[in-house]
Amino acid sequence: FFFKQKTAYEMQRGLVGSEMCIRDSPITTEGIDKFFEKQDFNVIVVADSDRDTTLALADYARAHKLKFVMADVKGVCARVFTDFGETFEALDKDGEEPVEVMIQSITTANPGVVKALGSQRHKLETGDEIYLTEVEGMNQLVVSGKTINGTRHKVTVIDPFTFSIGDTTGFSPYIRNGIAKQIKLPKKFKFLPLRQVLENSALPLDENLTFVDAAKMDDNVLIQLGFEAIATFELKNNKLPRAWNSEDAKKIWEEAQILAPKYKLQI
Repeated sequence: FFFKQKTAYEMQRGLVGSEMCIRDSPITTEGIDKFFEKQDFNVIVVADSDRDTTLALADYARAHKLKFVMADVKGVCARVFTDFGETFEALDKDGEEPVEVMIQSITTANPGVVKALGSQRHKLETGDEIYLTEVEGMNQLVVSGKTINGTRHKVTVIDPFTFSIGDTTGFSPYIRNGIAKQIKLPKKFKFLPLRQVLENSALPLDENLTFVDAAKMDDNVLIQLGFEAIATFELKNNKLPRAWNSEDAKKIWEEAQILAPKYKLQI
């Protein structure tokens, strides 16, 4: 998503100078409406803001069908939240280059099974579509001169090295070579509002979530508890905790103990 540099600059100047950013003056829906009523944009980005401000802006974005992005960093932990609405179509589901798989074999069966060459992992997912090229053999038995090359197939993953592509019994046996090339297709996503996610006692594990460290994928609730404890401390004390300060650390620990039952945690 893009917005003009001038618009971004004007928004920044307006927010810094507005009463919405005064910490002891809570944001109101009316204040947001008044500020944004003449702005022309489709994305709101919030970084390192207090919880009430962030929630108010997230609610506004959802109500006005705007895209919302939140980025937050506390110490060595960070979180990013996106809400692009009830229905959002991405032209590319992951932004990666299309996968190309060198083929070792294709069976003539229903379904036909494709094996990647050697120890190569195909990196495809069930539901992906591919087309085949440079395959030797596998001529169509009904239509003379036609081969499996150039045909599209929906993938069902069997394991990291093999996948099925539907009925291939109408082709002659595979001889050698071939490449399976992934076709990038649009995909629709459904996003949850920020307020609903934060009030959920069990953070949803769905296809919109990406884990950059699989070893820590079970720690997301614990990290969320830490962020919420710091957010509560900030609202009560009108400041973030001081670094290496045992008094502030104790207060955050106490807030975490209060919040822990909500996430079904014992600390």
